[in-house]
Amino acid sequence: MKSPDSVPEAEAYYNTRAIIDACIPYERRKDFPLRNSYSPELKEAILKKWQDVFIPQER
Repeated sequence: MKSPDSVPEAEAYYNTRAIIDACIPYERRKDFPLRNSYSPELKEAILKKWQDVFIPQER
């Protein structure tokens, strides 16, 4: 079933979709700030506290 807001292909000169390029340009890779990251200790503590959510046990 077609979307009610679709138009015939012959009349479709534009659409409401967009492509977002969120990649870091290769030439500027050293200028960009580092990504956010958690320490291994914090990751382990979070997984230990919430393991039933992240790693569900079979019942």
